[in-house]
Amino acid sequence: MNGRQVTRWLPRDERRLLAYYFTKLKRPKDFEIFRDPMELMKVLGYHLKRTTEAQNSPFLLRVIDANDNLKDRGLAKIQQEPTGMDVTVSLTLEGWDLGRKYNHWFTMTGLWWAEYKSHWIWSIVTAILTFFIGWLVGMLTK
Repeated sequence: MNGRQVTRWLPRDERRLLAYYFTKLKRPKDFEIFRDPMELMKVLGYHLKRTTEAQNSPFLLRVIDANDNLKDRGLAKIQQEPTGMDVTVSLTLEGWDLGRKYNHWFTMTGLWWAEYKSHWIWSIVTAILTFFIGWLVGMLTK
């Protein structure tokens, strides 16, 4: 890796859970036991009053998938208890660092920029901004 830090832009569910785990844990390698799956489902946008029982399952599957992906990427150590819905979570050092970055909006935008700085979307955004600024200058000079 030549001493160069690798930045990652993770999918939304993984980013949100990683940032949430960072806020709950005091240090890397500490662990937290989440006994209520609703707590993790709320992190992903679940609202108890606006969803029906049939909508619970997709949110729970999203939590399970995101946790599996974080575990597979080596960012978290996640253990599902076989007796119930308890989930034990600890973050690796890399997961802790990345969770800290995702927890703050300014450093999160820096990660986004590092990932997409040469993406084609910037050409479109630049064209739209150029048109808008030209229109604004034209309106202000009349």
